[in-house]
Amino acid sequence: MNLSHLASQFPGEAKHGSNYRRLQRFFQHIRLDGDVAALVIMQMLNLLNRPNVLAYWR
Repeated sequence: MNLSHLASQFPGEAKHGSNYRRLQRFFQHIRLDGDVAALVIMQMLNLLNRPNVLAYWR
């Protein structure tokens, strides 16, 4: 995950460096389970309510 890109998307008046450091502090204590991370990504991409293909080999 690119924390710098994520920090640039925060709303508000805080500086980019402050948001970046906030994300660093958050992730130093958090471990995401792979299943949870996949679910979050699927929710963010709005993929939960339609058929999914995780891989395609031809």
